[in-house]
Parts: sequence; structure tokens; C-alpha cells
Amino acid sequence: MTRMERQVHDFFERYGDIIDVSDDLQVIWLNGDSVLVAASYPGEVAGEGCRLTLSFESEDYAGFIKAFAIGGDVKRAIYRITVADLVRLFEAGKGSIVCSVDEEYMLLWFQKNGGDGMQVTDNFNAIHEIDYVIQEPGGFIKYTQQYYNIGRGVGDTLQYMGRLTEKDRYIFIN
Repeated sequence: MTRMERQVHDFFERYGDIIDVSDDLQVIWLNGDSVLVAASYPGEVAGEGCRLTLSFESEDYAGFIKAFAIGGDVKRAIYRITVADLVRLFEAGKGSIVCSVDEEYMLLWFQKNGGDGMQVTDNFNAIHEIDYVIQEPGGFIKYTQQYYNIGRGVGDTLQYMGRLTEKDRYIFIN
């Protein structure tokens, strides 16, 4: 562990697992040395029961330190993290936009893939690629709603056909 990584670790040990940087942004110490930074998507987001969140997750302190240029006074550096930093990481393909629908039971993570598309991951870590980049907040919401409505339709069909396994029941019905 480098000196800076030790300082970040000591910061979380001293101040706790969840740091409220602002009303809209949190830095969260996960298990081991993983760090999650999450913030409400800026501006108005249309859609009742829908929420957009910008997020960045690092599996280690080194990735967190590099992404946010943490240096010097760790506390001061962490409290300088902004929503604009998360937007920058998303635009660079290093962060995600998370869309939740229906009280956060249906989630999709959207991440730019470095080309003209996006990688989309669902609650069950199923990953698929789309060949375009969603540009507007409403596009993330619409895509997420359609994704899970299709899933519900598949669940209803499997149930009707008597082919709904316990795993399917969990995925499509619950």
C-alpha cells in the first residue's frame, strides 16, 4: 500500500464508511479498499418513480486516487469532488449512469464503451451492448422501462406455459 493509499484508508477509518460531500454527492467506502462515488444526476429528470445517478466505482484505492487526483490533504481533496467530476468520468467511459425505476427494484447501469455505443448491465449482472449512446435523461428512463417491461412479458409467458423455474420466478415476477 502506497503512502497516499494508506492516507485514504486512514481517512475512511476515522470518518466512517459514508462521506456526504454535498447534498447530492456521497463517497462510500465499500469492502476492502473499494470506493464508490455517487451523485444525483444534475438537473430535472422526468419520470415518476425514476431516478438517475452518476456513479464511479474503484476496486482499489489506487483507482480512486487516480480518477479524482487525490493528493496532499486527503480530507480536503475528497470534499472537493464534484458532480462535474462524475460527468467527466462518465464521458470518458470510466463512470456510469444508473437508472432506477419503480422504487429502485429495476436498475440498469449505462457506461460508454469507447466507441459509438454503450454497455448496459442489469440487476443480475447480465451485460449487453447497444450501438448508440443515449444522450438525454429521458432516454435512460425509457430504455430502462422498456427493458424491464420486456422482462415482465417474458415472465408472464413462461408462467402461462408452465415453464417458469424458481430462478425465472425471481428474475421475472419478483
